[in-house]
Amino acid sequence: MNAQRITFTTLLTALLTVTTVLAAKDPVKGTWRWTLPAGTGNPNTERTLTLLPKEQALLGKIWHHACPQGPIPDQTIRHAFYQDGSIGFIVHARYGEKPVALRYQGRIQGDTIRGTIERSGIDGGAPVRVAWVATRLR
Repeated sequence: MNAQRITFTTLLTALLTVTTVLAAKDPVKGTWRWTLPAGTGNPNTERTLTLLPKEQALLGKIWHHACPQGPIPDQTIRHAFYQDGSIGFIVHARYGEKPVALRYQGRIQGDTIRGTIERSGIDGGAPVRVAWVATRLR
């Protein structure tokens, strides 16, 4: 009985160690959520992002959501990178009928990304930058 208990405890400890090591090697993988602040009289909007490192690439998608200007379809991230705790990617979207680029940049610390989202100017206007704090869902 003692030998079985020791073996089970050893196996469980090894499994937890492997799981922890694998999680530490994959700091970006997961589903992340954040809320964009209201602007121009519009309510806050919640966004959800999935990230998946694959070989030398970082794949991801911001999922469909509703906003006052109408529903926004799923958006695939482009030009994504993760290196030494820094993450960045671009999403091409539409603001009404006008195309815009959203540049996300931040640092990952545990289950939090802190950084900025910069939207390209519309009709020659200046770019707009807002704080970005996303939390990984468990």
